[in-house]
Amino acid sequence: MGSPDSEKDRQADEGPAHRVELDGFWMGKCEVTVGQFRKFVDATNHRTDAEKKGESFGVTSSGGWETQSGLTWRNAGFSQTDLHPVVHVSWNDATAFCRWVSEKTGKRYGLPTEAQWEYACRGGTQTTWAWGDSADGGSGWLNAADQSAKRKYPSWSWPTFDFDDGYVYTAPVGTFRGNPFGLHDMHGNVWEWCADWYDSKYYDASPSRNPGGPSSGSNRVYRGGSWGDAPQDARSANRDWPAPGISGDILGFRVLAVSAAGR
Repeated sequence: MGSPDSEKDRQADEGPAHRVELDGFWMGKCEVTVGQFRKFVDATNHRTDAEKKGESFGVTSSGGWETQSGLTWRNAGFSQTDLHPVVHVSWNDATAFCRWVSEKTGKRYGLPTEAQWEYACRGGTQTTWAWGDSADGGSGWLNAADQSAKRKYPSWSWPTFDFDDGYVYTAPVGTFRGNPFGLHDMHGNVWEWCADWYDSKYYDASPSRNPGGPSSGSNRVYRGGSWGDAPQDARSANRDWPAPGISGDILGFRVLAVSAAGR
C-alpha cells in the first residue's frame, strides 16, 4: 500500500509504502449510479447535503471549479442518465446510502477503507496505475482529463492524458475496461469516498492488518481521480481529503460488502 519513493508525482502522504493484510470483502463492480441513488431517495426521502445547502462544487463555463447554487445529484450541471455515476453526494450521503442498503438486504455494506480501496484498485498490480507505469497506456481504461475535455476547457493548466476518451464529463459506469479484478472506473470518472478519516502521517503507524484509518479527524479520504483530473491524480496510491459534508460534480462513491469473516 502506498507508493515507493521512486514513483513519479509521489506525494509525501503516500508513504512509506508498506504491506497490509485484509480480511475478505466484495467491492462493487461499478460506482453507484444516479438510478440506484434515486431508489434510495425515493424509499427514504433523504435530502443530500447539497440539497440542504442549496449549492455544491461544480465546473464553470471557463473551466474552473467553484461553489454554485442549484447543483445537486438531480442536476449535475451537465447531462447524466440513470446509468451515470451519481455526483454531488457527500460522505454523509454516501454512508446514509450504505446504511439503507444494509437495512434493506440484511447484509453489511459500507464504504471501503483506504486499504480496501487501494487493494481493489491495484487488482494485484504494483504499478502506478492498474495498466502500468505509463499514462499513455491508459487509453480505454479510464475517463479522466483528456483531449476532449481540453478542447472544451482550453484554460486547463494541469497535465491531461494525450488520448481522447470520448467524454468531457462523466461516462456511464462500466464503459471502460475493468482492472484485473474486473472492477470498472477505479481510475477516473468520479472520485470515490472512503470510510477513513485523513491523516497525512497515518501510514507511519497504521496497523498491518485491516487498517481502518485514524480514530478521528476533520476530513475524510477520497480516491481515484475523476473526469476532470490529471494523470497523477488518478494514480492507485494518490490520496485526497475533503470535509465529509463537501460535494461536487467530480465526486461519487462505490459500496463494499464485508464477508462473514470480515471486519
